[in-house]
Amino acid sequence: MAMLVESTNTEEVTSAISLFGAKLNKIKHIGMDTSLVYALICSNLMPRASQIIDKFHVMKYVYEAVSGGRNLH
Repeated sequence: MAMLVESTNTEEVTSAISLFGAKLNKIKHIGMDTSLVYALICSNLMPRASQIIDKFHVMKYVYEAVSGGRNLH
């Protein structure tokens, strides 16, 4: 199952994820960014699933730490 939600509004994200109904209980892992909104909603709707920060966001933070937060583009 895959889903992309382009919102950080709690009600919108909860509504979109809730569309999966009982299938949410089968989810084991969730790939996500570092949004606290997503983390809280996923904890509530999918308490059995482990939350994994996707590698794009991990590398973004590594790059920012190494470059001192400067955008070099």
